[in-house]
Amino acid sequence: MKEVIYYEKENGAIPMKIFLTKMAHEQPGLLSKVYGKIKLSSFDLLGAGDVKYIKNGIFELRIRYGNNIGRMFYFHHQDNVVLLLDGFLKKDNKLKGSIIKRVEEYKYDYIKRAGKI
Repeated sequence: MKEVIYYEKENGAIPMKIFLTKMAHEQPGLLSKVYGKIKLSSFDLLGAGDVKYIKNGIFELRIRYGNNIGRMFYFHHQDNVVLLLDGFLKKDNKLKGSIIKRVEEYKYDYIKRAGKI
């Protein structure tokens, strides 16, 4: 089972927790599904419809609830860690390049500060 951790910016902000807090107020049903996916699978047993490879080792976990889609970005670090980068709520299937760029920056910042390069 993999350890699931949250990316923390240098200023102490945790983008995924900010997203989850916002979702708790706007979409509590979706939030419940998100936590269920994280806790039950630890990202080892997710189905092909749930996960999409984005690029540079970054994956997107999609969780549908009604007309909304919760999207969470993560990557596998070493063999036993999944690092949750950020998330957002989207009603359509398009993914903006600016979001991909942001989560890539988070990934590389984490690796750099963790001293793993």
